[in-house]
Amino acid sequence: MEYMSEGDLKKQLDEVEVFNDKRAKFYAAEIALAVQFVHQNGILHCDLKLENVLVESDGHCKIADFGLSKLGMFRPCKATAHCGTPFCMEPEIVKNLPYDQGVDWWAVGMIFEMLTGNSPFDSDEEEVSGDASAEDNLYQKIVNDEVSFPEDMTLAAVSIVTQTFDEGSKTATRVQRFI
Repeated sequence: MEYMSEGDLKKQLDEVEVFNDKRAKFYAAEIALAVQFVHQNGILHCDLKLENVLVESDGHCKIADFGLSKLGMFRPCKATAHCGTPFCMEPEIVKNLPYDQGVDWWAVGMIFEMLTGNSPFDSDEEEVSGDASAEDNLYQKIVNDEVSFPEDMTLAAVSIVTQTFDEGSKTATRVQRFI
């Protein structure tokens, strides 16, 4: 893969704390198109997060780090491996249930982090790494808690984030409407 001079979206976000709606929509659109492409080619990424979305010098994005991806995953296939980054895992993975393309659409909920600068499940990545009780607490939040939205978040953003977390792969067309 070629050098991506602007780093990853996490680096970009850390520099400005939050993205404005226009920038978040642009990145969400690029991520949604990339997710559609990999799914059309039978690939589940399984570890989508801001750190795995790289930014070119012209501002366009590319998904990286396919180390945990699953190949040959055309509908109606299901995967069962417990994999991914804890703070980005879909509830089905946390509960060790079979999962499909919904895992990547659920991760598109990173729009929340782009707009707020915070994880939707209120945990610190460093806090979770290596601490079993912190990881269990995070998993409980992912499975049981509803996302608490800031009052200043637009209705469109709240709607799309809610749908990515609630409906997984059914969200593809709704993400397109948001962008």
